[in-house]
Amino acid sequence: VQPSISDVPNIPEPVTGTTWDGLNWPGWAPTLSNVAWPLANSVSSPVLPAATQTGYTRVVLSTGNLSAVAPSSSSAHIDGLPVAVVNDTASACAQQLAVANTGPTRAYMSACLAAHVAVAASTAPTGATVVIGLGRSNATLNGGSFSNALTTITTLPFAVPATLDAVYASSSVPVTLASKNESSPRLNSLKSVLGNQAKIVAFSPVAADPSLIINPGQRRLAAISSSAWAGQTLWPGGLSENSSLTAEVLNGVSIVTSSTINMVSGQARIPVVIRNDLPSAVSVVVHSEPSNARIAVEGNIPLTVEANAQGRAYIPVTARVGSGSVDLEVSLTDQAGNRVGSVAVLPVNVRADWETFGLFGLAIVFFGLIIAGIIRTVRRRPRKAVSDE
Repeated sequence: VQPSISDVPNIPEPVTGTTWDGLNWPGWAPTLSNVAWPLANSVSSPVLPAATQTGYTRVVLSTGNLSAVAPSSSSAHIDGLPVAVVNDTASACAQQLAVANTGPTRAYMSACLAAHVAVAASTAPTGATVVIGLGRSNATLNGGSFSNALTTITTLPFAVPATLDAVYASSSVPVTLASKNESSPRLNSLKSVLGNQAKIVAFSPVAADPSLIINPGQRRLAAISSSAWAGQTLWPGGLSENSSLTAEVLNGVSIVTSSTINMVSGQARIPVVIRNDLPSAVSVVVHSEPSNARIAVEGNIPLTVEANAQGRAYIPVTARVGSGSVDLEVSLTDQAGNRVGSVAVLPVNVRADWETFGLFGLAIVFFGLIIAGIIRTVRRRPRKAVSDE
């Protein structure tokens, strides 16, 4: 998952008091890149080759996901791939300490963490490096317990802070992967959200600027795929919201349904309103198909609708056989013919013979007026002649 930030108008302004240089997010200045950190004990054999193919050059793995490794070494390699080995037991203490909400619990977990550091330090004459993995979600730092514990550890005579860069730079030992599969429910959920983004990518050519459609979806995909969701009871809600937002995008271009249209002439232009709720202009082709032979449609209508606006297309139709009701099915495609949105049905009442009847009625009235005028003129002439005599 590689979220893009090229669609700057779609990105909220940084938090007050921070700056963004267009590349790095506020407060984030990475010094180590291309590091893969999968969930603890969830890496199977195909994962590492896939990771290296997508550009990762280092990996962080848990002790439970590896074959036996010398306790004094947190630097290892698998077929040349550098590995920083996370101490599972020390990490468990650190993660429980991060959420500890009572004094006795914080003290116990602080001691647990210090003990594991002490044990690791005594395993080799020159000391050992211990890599501790924190939880994926934000820790509840009640009373500053976690930071206080770290301060306590770093003041121990046998503990010195080290960077992850230093771990990778130190001499490493060869290890083999103890293959472990990711949970099936999580994989199935991830396949679902990947499918949602694939639908958005397929839909995006309708937009004048597809990045305004693809990139927000890609960032949502990155967020919902985050390992921080693992074990969280709120993840199903997040998955549901991802599906809802996907549907909202896919329905962002739609046909506005209307009431019954009355067609009282032999030819007409039926108006169709297209709504565009997307942040980019869209180009669509309006297609229409009558449900019976009472009317004939004269071709498809190309239309461009600006961002967050409505556009109107006029479908030229001709009455054919008698009067009656017709359902006009109207659909949209992009320029390549891919379906956009759902089909709308416009009810049409055809009364094309009303035009003939109306003209015939007007003709009768017209000729009736002429005849009445002639009769009136003829009747008045004899009276005038008699009065003259």
